Amino acid sequence: MHGKVIRPSKEAVKEEDSRQATPVELAAVLMDAVCRTTVQEKDSIEQLALTLDADAGRIVSELMYLRAFAVDLALEVELGDDSIRDHIMGHYSSHWARIDDQVPGTLTELSWHLDRYCEAVRHPAGRGVLAELVGAIFADQCGAASGRSDLALFGAAMFKSLYDEVARLLADVELVLE
Repeated sequence: MHGKVIRPSKEAVKEEDSRQATPVELAAVLMDAVCRTTVQEKDSIEQLALTLDADAGRIVSELMYLRAFAVDLALEVELGDDSIRDHIMGHYSSHWARIDDQVPGTLTELSWHLDRYCEAVRHPAGRGVLAELVGAIFADQCGAASGRSDLALFGAAMFKSLYDEVARLLADVELVLE
């Protein structure tokens, strides 16, 4: 005799798996994803820089800007003109403002780098996948003496990974206003 398998509806599973977050909480998580470089990442970047005769500090710095672009673009694409996006961006921007208070010029640098990525996406020089376009800008900004294509692949992979993670987070988390 076979037992009957009862599966919960998709809505029930989604409700059980659903997490809630406020724009303040989500902005803090996104800021952490942009600014924090793990020890393993630093070690990998140092190895990559050594192999490519590039400046590891410059790669780490540019990686932060690439991550900021991935977060901004994911919020724009995934949430559009939704008011919840405005709330998240308000808190996210205030994090950047606090950093700028501690390290003057940070917002100017951030804006300059984001503009470079945005321009490449809006007006691509050739045909290519979004991640490839972003990776090429990343490689240009890192200014390696050699291995530009390796840096472009690295940048593209890092961009795609974070963009996808932010998109997944926005899909999985129920955003609630305070």
